[in-house]
Amino acid sequence: MRLRTSILASLLLVLSISFLVTGAPEFVAENPRPVTMNPLDRGILVHEVSVGGMSEPVRIKELTLVNYGNASENELDGLNLRYRRRGEGWKTLSLDDLSGITSGITFSLPGDGITLYPDQKGRFQFEVDVAPPERVPISKFGNDVTVELGARFHFVYLADSDRAVDSVSSNFVVDPGPDRIARAGFEKISSLPVRNEILQPGTTATIARSVFEDSDPNSDGVEVELITVTNLFQKKSPLILGQDVTSIRLELTVEEREEVSRKTITKSISGPTSEVSFSTSMNGWWDGRCQDGCKLTLEVLGDIASSGTSQGMKLQTGVRLVTKENNGMTGYPFNQESAVSVDNVQQIVVQGLEGIEETTKWSSGVVNKGEVYKQRLVLTDSDLDSDDFIVNAIRLGNEGSVDNNNVDEVGVYRVRPDGSLIELGTGLDLASEWQELDTENGRIPDEGRGTFEVHYEISEDAERGTTFKPVVQFQGMEGVEGNARSPVHESTESLTVYPWGAEIAEPGSRSGRIPNVDGNAILAQRLDLMDRDENRLDLLTNPIVIKNLGTATGHDFTKLELYDSDGNLLATETDLSGLSTAGVTLGNLDGKTTVVDSQAGNWRTFFIFLTPRPISRDKTLNLKTTLYQTEGNKDVVNSLTGPSFTVARTRRVSRGPTVRRERDVGQEAIGPNFGVGVAAGLSYPNLLAFNSKIFLEYLIEDAQIGSGETLEGNPLARFGIDVDSVEDYGYFYPNVSVGYRWPLDEGVHQFAGVGAGPVYVNDPGINSNFGFHGLFGLTTTELFEEEVPILLQAKYRYLTDPLNESVLEINIGVLYR
Repeated sequence: MRLRTSILASLLLVLSISFLVTGAPEFVAENPRPVTMNPLDRGILVHEVSVGGMSEPVRIKELTLVNYGNASENELDGLNLRYRRRGEGWKTLSLDDLSGITSGITFSLPGDGITLYPDQKGRFQFEVDVAPPERVPISKFGNDVTVELGARFHFVYLADSDRAVDSVSSNFVVDPGPDRIARAGFEKISSLPVRNEILQPGTTATIARSVFEDSDPNSDGVEVELITVTNLFQKKSPLILGQDVTSIRLELTVEEREEVSRKTITKSISGPTSEVSFSTSMNGWWDGRCQDGCKLTLEVLGDIASSGTSQGMKLQTGVRLVTKENNGMTGYPFNQESAVSVDNVQQIVVQGLEGIEETTKWSSGVVNKGEVYKQRLVLTDSDLDSDDFIVNAIRLGNEGSVDNNNVDEVGVYRVRPDGSLIELGTGLDLASEWQELDTENGRIPDEGRGTFEVHYEISEDAERGTTFKPVVQFQGMEGVEGNARSPVHESTESLTVYPWGAEIAEPGSRSGRIPNVDGNAILAQRLDLMDRDENRLDLLTNPIVIKNLGTATGHDFTKLELYDSDGNLLATETDLSGLSTAGVTLGNLDGKTTVVDSQAGNWRTFFIFLTPRPISRDKTLNLKTTLYQTEGNKDVVNSLTGPSFTVARTRRVSRGPTVRRERDVGQEAIGPNFGVGVAAGLSYPNLLAFNSKIFLEYLIEDAQIGSGETLEGNPLARFGIDVDSVEDYGYFYPNVSVGYRWPLDEGVHQFAGVGAGPVYVNDPGINSNFGFHGLFGLTTTELFEEEVPILLQAKYRYLTDPLNESVLEINIGVLYR
């Protein structure tokens, strides 16, 4: 198969090179600028393709057009194709029926099409007519409608006598710039960021800046009838127009035909409202007219109330325009609403610090017991006053689960530009009360910033796995305000508390590649260790002590080996006399078991293999492995236990012991194996007939073929009783089956067999008869998290005289062993 594939690929490569050598024509999209169209726009150029570069004459005779956008024949009235040879006049072909344009329409050029010789170039232009607004969803519902034409050219190569010698189709040449059909009005609408995101009582601030542009191909201008300003912030604590903002001023800049004019209007708001509207009029502040291609820049300013405002009230200023554009349509213009999409959210801030940002470099998400966590915060003053902010107090808290009493020696420091620290306060706690700080070095200049650090030492008594998530707020003096405050800062990261050593140590719960070990060695335990902390210290492991808590002793094994995940043999021990008593010690590991430090998390995996001797009865293994570890100057002891499993007795010395996990069900067991199963399902020809069965199953163990080699599967014998019906008769079918069962995968076995038995019909007018059957199916314990033994089976049964019926049944059931 691979040889054929290689030959085919080589042949295609040769053909491709040959095709290129012949100088096939090149069809190139000429990248016309994307346009925005309105309903009823006519003759709009949306795609252009040039043809040239051929070494032989070609005649283009047909084209296929596809719209890769979502506009269909419903939104397009027609399409004009203009084409020519360079230096000659244009020819035009009009397509009025665009049915199927989204999947592709093919049409012929008039006459013989267009013939191009090697020294000539061709040009194709595609112009569309847009349907009336009632057929264009954008005009009614605001849906996006796009045109992205792709053209495929069908042509023939010509011999010297202009006789066609070969017929070829090009690839689709797709417009690289999709065009858009938009509702009449402003096509380009955007929101500009506001200069100041902080609103202070008693000030005037810019609360919105928006730009509206008319950028369609028609010659009609836009008329603005109404401008509405609203607060789009609907969450907790919205700022209210007429209460928190007492008046609004519009400053409008109109750019049209190289002229710029400015319009202004102010409106006081007497009472609470959700929105404020400004109408245009012929003799008012602005007549609302904007000529074709114009651009409007609208700045909205709000007067913030000097009293009654609350800290944190939020404003997200939205602007909505009601417009109309004639667009040359009978019965129009019609009104359209243009809403600005805004991201700017501002909030009222009473005097204090406006910003608190965390810049802590602590990437592990872990803090060790006895370690000091250093939280770095940048405080920013960015308000409209000219006062400095002087830090004089701090309030500390914790949103994590660690006991606050286990966070010791909390201190606050000012960070100098050179990185050195100035103490502002030590001996603090997480009591959530204000605690005084030294003010001498706590000054933050107006419109400036200051960097501070809070140090937290995690106690050795802290509970492993608990979390620490600090909460900080600063207080100080700004102007005449003595208790001005910063926003409350809750750390974005929750740190997990771990002791020194491996942050995670698990006995074989992760997946991954297992080393390939020669011989009869069995995997007794897998050890997964992770180092993930900030201490920049590698984790050293030496020695390792391995003890079995099960019934197997060192006399049951010849060798113990330690491997890593790369398949490297790290240690071997043959004296296993202490395996079940004091344990087997692996020493002098010489750095082979080091886990390299990592802030992001570094896993190291080790595998313990045991090579068993032939044994006469089942033994159990449950290893307890003790790791003696060092990280920096800290010594740590980790003990990992499990999993527990059985090493089965040896049937034949040549086969060796068999591993049987405790959680494996009977399907995996070797030896005499009786089973009781029940099943239910549907039958054919009576599809709605309910059939059920109960059976006993016996697996024949250690079956061999003539050479003495043990078979992979097991012969089986099964006795069952089926209950079913045919036509109007129910019957009982006690039967015996013989067959074979073999493994497909772990926990999954396939079986097949044949059988027979008497048939007893529950109708006195019909004699009992005999039946034959064949069966095929599988058993699996892998369908559910709990290892429920599931039986899936198809059974074909033939019933002899007087019934003479064939029955196919499908069963699903549970097989208990």
